[in-house]
Amino acid sequence: MKQLAVDEFAIRVDYEIRPPILERPTPINSTWLLCGEDDLGNEYTSAGGAFGLSPDSEFTEGVHSLQPTRHQKATYIEVGFNGPDDPDETPRHFIKVPLR
Repeated sequence: MKQLAVDEFAIRVDYEIRPPILERPTPINSTWLLCGEDDLGNEYTSAGGAFGLSPDSEFTEGVHSLQPTRHQKATYIEVGFNGPDDPDETPRHFIKVPLR
């Protein structure tokens, strides 16, 4: 994860994948789904995203969104990553990210 940004529409997770994804995979076998929960117990769900090859072809770069927008009093969000083969299971990885 490169950066987490918040705007009026969503929480946006900017990321890089190294080595790059050179062939565009089908969504069913490659899509990592994101979810989140803040320190107040508010839950955030995947709202889609996009990715592509960097200009120098050294890595894949992308953005994935979570909704709703963050609660104003939340101080951090734990972003969870679900693998493509278990989208309804407990996330495999969590990253705790400060929101202030």
